[in-house]
Parts: sequence; C-alpha cells; structure tokens
Amino acid sequence: MSEYFEMSIGEILGAETEKAPTPEGERKPSDEDIKFALFGGGGEITDAMFDEVKNFAAYIKQREEGKRKG
Repeated sequence: MSEYFEMSIGEILGAETEKAPTPEGERKPSDEDIKFALFGGGGEITDAMFDEVKNFAAYIKQREEGKRKG
C-alpha cells in the first residue's frame, strides 16, 4: 500500500508529524523553528530576545544590500 501511494508506512499510519513540502516547495519555517535553530532549543527565549535577533538580521541584510549598490 505504501508503494502504491508513494508514502511511508509512518505517513499512512499518521505516525510522522513533520509537515510535507507544499506544492510550491518547502514549508516556511515557523518562529519556533527559527528560535530552536538560533538558540539551540535550550532555555526560555523571550519575545524581546527574538525581536532583537530579527532586528539585527534586518540590519545586516540592509548593510549588505548597501555594499552591493556601491
């Protein structure tokens, strides 16, 4: 049955909880995914901490775009 539907047995039984890619490509990471990647999943990450990281990332992106424009 899994071969016919091109699905793993875990997917058929509902045991796999990871979201499948969307037709347009991979799913976008959630804020929780990003927090885990940045902070290693340990400790409590406050909204203020996460906002500070996002602001810093936006600053770096803007700085690099400025370098490319000359």
